[in-house]
Amino acid sequence: QGASGVSAGAAPPPPPGRSASRPGTFALAFEDGQGEVHPISQPVLSRLMQSAAARPGAPGGRPGCSIRLAVISACHSAEIAGAFLEAGVEHVVAVEQDERIADVAARKFSHAFYLALFVGRTVAEAFEAARTAVAHAPAGGFGISGAVEHRKFLLLPAGGPHHTSLFPHLPRVRQRDLSLLARELVVRYPCSHPEHFVGRHADLWLLLQRVLRGRMTVLTGPRGAGKSALAMALAHYVSDRRAFDRADLSDGVLWCQAGMLKSAGKLAAALRAAVDASWGPEAAATGGAGEGAGGL
Repeated sequence: QGASGVSAGAAPPPPPGRSASRPGTFALAFEDGQGEVHPISQPVLSRLMQSAAARPGAPGGRPGCSIRLAVISACHSAEIAGAFLEAGVEHVVAVEQDERIADVAARKFSHAFYLALFVGRTVAEAFEAARTAVAHAPAGGFGISGAVEHRKFLLLPAGGPHHTSLFPHLPRVRQRDLSLLARELVVRYPCSHPEHFVGRHADLWLLLQRVLRGRMTVLTGPRGAGKSALAMALAHYVSDRRAFDRADLSDGVLWCQAGMLKSAGKLAAALRAAVDASWGPEAAATGGAGEGAGGL
């Protein structure tokens, strides 16, 4: 009964001489778990959607489609939205085929759109509320124009039955469930994000490969070379993707300042303190957080 959202990047503009409107030109760019691009073209997406829409008599959309809403907050996504429409998705939000969308505009739109849906507004009302939020949002130093960005969003199919509420009677969440929900949704960042971290994506990717494939990775280099900044950036990268989180949230990424420690005993004490701060003393006592790959 609920809404399903899809959000990803878009492929680069086509090379000279190739039409952007030709089927299969554009693709949704997902990550493959190794920090690399996994493109899904429109023909492939169409086959995936058709195979997934196999349940007869599903509510919403056309018969056999259990997905009622798809949100593709990616540049040039109007063409690829056709795969969702062909599969019977009733409401599809995309971006004009010839337009790029700013990340900050996409985030502002998504926040306002989902909030409006969850308070019972219709899809059409939520869409207009989200576009209005983008249109009147302050630039905030990002150098974008909300008056321009908000016009790039599309609600497809044009003229479709969008005056329906996907969540007309949401039950009130019990107080005891809120803490569990917060633990699931809130990303625990182990450290602050390095400022002015630019131009080191290759280094970040190489470090990610080492961390994912080995039990220990050591960064070495002269003082001031940016070792800590690179480690901080990777900590945020894997935290955003919950790369090391287990189902019970007893694992993850720890950040421990060890530059001034001169003995193994002091290092062990610092690691224990980091575990206590993140998961409580019981985690350190049972060894749950220390097992497996979970720290930087």
